[in-house]
Amino acid sequence: MSSLKWPTLGVMTIQNGLTPLIFRWVMTSAKAEDRFHPVEAVFMQETLKLVLSCLLLFQEEGGVWNRMLVTLERDIWSNAMDTFKLSVPAILYFIQNICLQLASSHLPAAVFQVLYQGKSLVVALCSVFLLSKIMTRVQWMSIGLMGTGLAIVQLARSVETKQSSMANRMEQSTIMGLMYTFIGVLCSGFAGVYFEKMMKQPVKPSTSLGGPMEITRKPSMWTRNIQLAGFSMLIGLMHMLMVRATLFSPSEGSSSSTGSSSAAVAAIAAAGGAGGAGGAGGAAAAAAAAGGGDGGGGGGGGGGHYFLKGFTWQVWIMVMNNAIGGLCVAMVIKHADNVLKGFACAVATVWASAAAVPIFGFTLKPLFFVGMVIVLFSVLLYGKNIKLHGDWWNTEPTVCAKCRPISVGGEKKYDSLSQTQPTNEEEMQQVAMKVGYLIK
Repeated sequence: MSSLKWPTLGVMTIQNGLTPLIFRWVMTSAKAEDRFHPVEAVFMQETLKLVLSCLLLFQEEGGVWNRMLVTLERDIWSNAMDTFKLSVPAILYFIQNICLQLASSHLPAAVFQVLYQGKSLVVALCSVFLLSKIMTRVQWMSIGLMGTGLAIVQLARSVETKQSSMANRMEQSTIMGLMYTFIGVLCSGFAGVYFEKMMKQPVKPSTSLGGPMEITRKPSMWTRNIQLAGFSMLIGLMHMLMVRATLFSPSEGSSSSTGSSSAAVAAIAAAGGAGGAGGAGGAAAAAAAAGGGDGGGGGGGGGGHYFLKGFTWQVWIMVMNNAIGGLCVAMVIKHADNVLKGFACAVATVWASAAAVPIFGFTLKPLFFVGMVIVLFSVLLYGKNIKLHGDWWNTEPTVCAKCRPISVGGEKKYDSLSQTQPTNEEEMQQVAMKVGYLIK
């Protein structure tokens, strides 16, 4: 295992725990009309991620600019179809980032962090229907436990005593926070599975004219990050240009939050259509409407909005933390494994919930604690960090085996309960393929 295993896990644990705390701190420090626009924050986040990914790709190519440019030309420009396919997860991740910011303006940091673990449930269900993934009885049980735990967390109705001193205290709504979290979880889960499905397509060998057959190399994780960040920046730029056109349209003497929302809908819906997925475009439009109407800073202010309005030093900290977080996941996949990643996420959730007590005055009710433990246990159980012994637990239910097709896209799937399940190493390779890094 790489010597960077523990440093990357440590950084990921700290970053994952800091994220809900920073979100809550930044999003509650100003009213909606005075706050930065979430779309601009995501745009700057992806810009920083693009720059960092380019630097890391430069280092991976031995510090030679020509090699880096050749890699980018081969993996991006010369492989335009695969690059274009990445627009779909890019759109969904863009919506996810907006929704998570807005959810944090309504929900306590600890509640948000626990509820967001529901993305594992979405990933599991999408994997079954889109990838015909084998789901054992213990994994189905973990999904049921997660749903139960999330319900208990919400029933606890834990609050923050310092909410009364927050700038947006009159704007906070639990219902809105849950809606944004739900959309973010759906986008995150579906985008991850779509990305995996795309990356699992076999790489065809290429033959030069009159020359020997060459095996096409899978793009590195940094190339994939560059592609995703590039599409996200394009979506954000389209939104901002359309908002500007709406704000300064001769037919509208003054701007309004409704105008900003409409521009956001049109811009990101157009990007969704370009991505070739109607569902993604529709979801983008819904989230963009949320970003324009509730995000603040983007359309309000009577025509007084300008680029990076409301970007305080706290907002820049949030932008940098989010950009680093995306790279941390790729580093952990490369240098650690899925088991340790599961533990790191669990530790991050625990320490973020504990830190929310002194920082925001979060009331850690017994019911919330019980729900959090159930959710974390289900995550570890699903990821096989915790194992139940016995063949019955670790085989697929008969009903699921009968309903699942034997093959999808020409790939052989398990059609008998007697066949062995994928090993941890095989699962690690599948996860690594999501970012274009093939474990040797």
